Amino acid sequence: MFAFRENRSRGAHGPVEIGLHENMSFLAHWHTEIEIIQVLQGEMQVGINREVRTLGPGDMAVASSRDIHFYETKEFSLAVMSIFRPEILDCPGGWPVDGGFVTPFFCGSSDDITETAADVRHEVERILHEALREREERREAYDLIVRSRMLELCALLLRHLPRSRPDTSEERRRLRQLERMHVVLDYLESHFMYDLTPRDAASHVSLSVFHFSRLFQEAIGMSFKRYLGNLRVGKALVMLKDTDLPVTRIASECGFDSIRTFNRVFQAVKGCTPSSLR
Repeated sequence: MFAFRENRSRGAHGPVEIGLHENMSFLAHWHTEIEIIQVLQGEMQVGINREVRTLGPGDMAVASSRDIHFYETKEFSLAVMSIFRPEILDCPGGWPVDGGFVTPFFCGSSDDITETAADVRHEVERILHEALREREERREAYDLIVRSRMLELCALLLRHLPRSRPDTSEERRRLRQLERMHVVLDYLESHFMYDLTPRDAASHVSLSVFHFSRLFQEAIGMSFKRYLGNLRVGKALVMLKDTDLPVTRIASECGFDSIRTFNRVFQAVKGCTPSSLR
């Protein structure tokens, strides 16, 4: 996933998707869908807005509508993920409606989280695995059962998780910063093929380079240079697999100033050279 704003179309299974994913690594992105993930095996670094955690077996995260989130697996991870549209909650503009969660993470053993939080985490785990089983077995009306499980899950989160209130000055400031990052990464998605600098991106949202670089690192979980390199490599990977264009032309069309730079960045991101995929 290399587009900052992900636009999902209605799939074969309707407004809810749930499945197992191995070794997930996605660049920072956002969408109106709600995304809930539980790590089953291994470890995965997850960033949601300005908070980054390393999740291990049993740990969970909730990315609400319009949250900036990313996943990065260094070695191995297996996770169950559910993605569903806010329309099933009668919230077409996004969910939650009146303030996001104070923290989107359920992390740690039962010994270092409250009894209530542990109970909620166990219930979320039960719901996710019941929905996953229904999706895998695909018995009659399974799609309705999967949808009902997501409604139950969201009701559980709203009842038990503390939420921030959007009427505070700090919350308004945070939302303005996130909106700026939305604009910046949409801009990078449509201009990655050009020679871009942090100053270009900062000017696009009327920020100083210093302020922009700090906000970008906090919200996206990596530096501007690293993100742009990963974005370009992702675009090049698609072209390497789906076209017969020469590697030198792909490098140029994806914004790399030389084949040497292309090879170096591609190797750093993918662990192999572009030509090895041909």
